Amino acid sequence: MTLAGAVLIVAGSFGYIRCAWDFATIGLSFSPPLLVARGIYRLVRNPMYFSLTLVLFGESLFFKSWRVLAYACVLWLMAHIFVTSYEEPQMLKKWGPAYEQYRAKAPRWIPRMRGGAA
Repeated sequence: MTLAGAVLIVAGSFGYIRCAWDFATIGLSFSPPLLVARGIYRLVRNPMYFSLTLVLFGESLFFKSWRVLAYACVLWLMAHIFVTSYEEPQMLKKWGPAYEQYRAKAPRWIPRMRGGAA
């Protein structure tokens, strides 16, 4: 379990750093003027939340902690509520059909490892 936890922590950390990189280089800011649908964002629509959740699940395994697991689950639930009730409607409003096409190609939570949105 310790090795699996370490792998999830590293994968989640890499994913989070890659998200920040994609935003900075593709979107040119953390409030991009264009829809970022390349890089890691072509695989999953919410890679920052996904990556953070991976780190926390990894920590729960690494430290064998039910409390960290519960925290990870609560955090994911809060992110899900925020994404579905606020973030996605705002993005749909801002980018319209482009976001609809992106949403059809890239899953919300579990990365599609065979491509996705272009």
